[in-house]
Amino acid sequence: MGLAITDLPTILDVLHVSGAPNFVVLRYRDYIRFAALAGTDHAPEVVSVLDAGGEHEFVIVAFDAYWRGLISLDIVGHIDEASYLAWNPDVATAVERGEVTSGNDHYLFQGYLERRRATLPATIRAAPVDLVAMGRPYVASARLHFSGAGGRRGAR
Repeated sequence: MGLAITDLPTILDVLHVSGAPNFVVLRYRDYIRFAALAGTDHAPEVVSVLDAGGEHEFVIVAFDAYWRGLISLDIVGHIDEASYLAWNPDVATAVERGEVTSGNDHYLFQGYLERRRATLPATIRAAPVDLVAMGRPYVASARLHFSGAGGRRGAR
């Protein structure tokens, strides 16, 4: 089973240390959904969780672990390649020279992690996920997490 391109979480930031990408910042709810769909073999371990207003808001994962998890997935779907190449002339040139197979491949293996602008086809939309039915050990919301394990551990 492949993971839909629309199920990739939005990368809010990539944190660099000494000029190299080291961490990826994602919304907590997006990461939980991604981890449930991708499975524990592909979802990187969370390095840190940032709270706001008593709720988990963001997760930080290691850049390399996130990248390795992504390339091991069978990602299904395509971006609007014509727009992507128009917005990224360096990629268009690389495709013309045969250095990159396509704009879609560039986005999946590099552009996504670079937070480059891409448009998904309007007909593709991510469906809601029933985490309980999938049997995944993840929670659907920070509030559910707090009322269960988080509250018992003394989280506030």
